[in-house]
Amino acid sequence: MVKGHSQNIDVCALSPNGKWLATSGGDQQLRVTQVNSGSKRVSGGEAIYFRINIDRDTISSLSWASDSSTIVAAMEGTKDVCYFRMRKNKNAAADGSGFKYELIELKKRRFSTAHKGPVQSCIIDTAYSSPVIVTAGDVSADKSICVWGNDGMKLGQVSNPYSSQGVRLSTDGHFIAPRCDSTEIKLFEIVRKKVKGQPEAMFEAVNPKSVMTLSGLHKKKVTDVVFGGHDAPVAHGDCDRCVTCGLDGSIGIWGIDVHFKFKEDPKLLWGGMPHGDAAYSKIALSPDGRRLAASTFSGDIHLFTIKTVGEETCKCTPDIVIESKDAGGTGLKYMEFSPSCQELYTCGIMSKHAYVWDVKKQ
Repeated sequence: MVKGHSQNIDVCALSPNGKWLATSGGDQQLRVTQVNSGSKRVSGGEAIYFRINIDRDTISSLSWASDSSTIVAAMEGTKDVCYFRMRKNKNAAADGSGFKYELIELKKRRFSTAHKGPVQSCIIDTAYSSPVIVTAGDVSADKSICVWGNDGMKLGQVSNPYSSQGVRLSTDGHFIAPRCDSTEIKLFEIVRKKVKGQPEAMFEAVNPKSVMTLSGLHKKKVTDVVFGGHDAPVAHGDCDRCVTCGLDGSIGIWGIDVHFKFKEDPKLLWGGMPHGDAAYSKIALSPDGRRLAASTFSGDIHLFTIKTVGEETCKCTPDIVIESKDAGGTGLKYMEFSPSCQELYTCGIMSKHAYVWDVKKQ
């Protein structure tokens, strides 16, 4: 259990290296908790944390950069994107904390977005050393989804076709998926291009016309979408799958390794209702693409094993069910696998604590 907030947690995010869990809540604190140190838990099972007080307001969204030391966040009720960083605490011995890190805000890097209303989602790409930041505004005032450089320069935007809050970014930084209120979901492509003299592909455009639509499976509203890779070995960083879940209890695994210019459609690799009509509110896909977690609206977690069968099909087999008492019957707001795929981090909608579940396959 990761605890310490005096009010309910609003947002959580696990660092790419799996060592740090960032949480922020109604107590106007941003906390970073050491949840794993190398190959072993912190001594005594007690999590070590450090924090920074947020003077203005609460955080509506946060995301870790690829260095696992920088956090990008959107502030509730504002149009701002802020940066926070972990750094060595030179006064650790003097202040008695004994902890070698501290959390500071990089105030000079804060920038205001072009959204008409408050920023509701803020995600930084972790696949490239020259990352982009994707933000989405409050859909009641602004349906734009904007792409920014790490220096705060606006690079492009698309319009959110739905009326639900939030956005997802694929693990390879190539696709944007707005949270939807429909039986289908649209994926926008972020185009990168090789530039002479640059070690990696650089951002070129986000094209409103480069859209993939995942449809034909769910009979009721899609509630969540996640991205991930193949369960068989593929090139590092490739993201060729997308998983969706719906209010009708259906789950779909889609192959999205297609070419827009040839007008190829995404392929439904597997689709079904593995637990009858159990409606799912949130899903998570393990980094190796072999485990899937789906949370019901009461907060129970259904785990599945994914196995590729042939080139264009796969199987999704029910594994175990975790009864999450933490959710209190209100469901989960956060769920994410660790990089090792052996732990699952969750936080309930009305909870002051985050939980770590051992989901290592026996």
